[in-house]
Amino acid sequence: MEYDLYENYTIVTNYPCYKCKNGDQGPSKITEINEAESKVEGLSNESVSEGKQVEDARIEITFLDNGTYTVLVKATSKEGTKKDSKEKKVEGFCESESKPKETKNSRMDIPIKVILGPYSGTINDKVLHQKETKDLTNGTEKTTYSVDFTLTRKD
Repeated sequence: MEYDLYENYTIVTNYPCYKCKNGDQGPSKITEINEAESKVEGLSNESVSEGKQVEDARIEITFLDNGTYTVLVKATSKEGTKKDSKEKKVEGFCESESKPKETKNSRMDIPIKVILGPYSGTINDKVLHQKETKDLTNGTEKTTYSVDFTLTRKD
């Protein structure tokens, strides 16, 4: 499991007659910059099965009557990092209201619950295999979805 996030947005507002906190009034330009960055890799392994640490991922296969199946995946990532920063620049009459860049670091994990498929396959197949990559990009937000598994039934 991999999760990478980088988000940056800027809000620029021009006020022809802005009233400052100290009561002064005049033209001001306010620029607010917000940035977020996160990175998580791998699965958590805090669960215990038969006395051993195991990765926190579970799958459930549902076979459908039309010769296809779906895979329900429930998982939790390892703990990763998250960094959020904010900055406010004020130009013009209210420059004293500017705030320097403030950054907060924290830890995070990502819970996943997703249904994959439907894929071709039946309960009688000894091996179920699927490999695909989908581009789910929407505008400037880039998202890639990759699936690669081989499931072998033990008799």
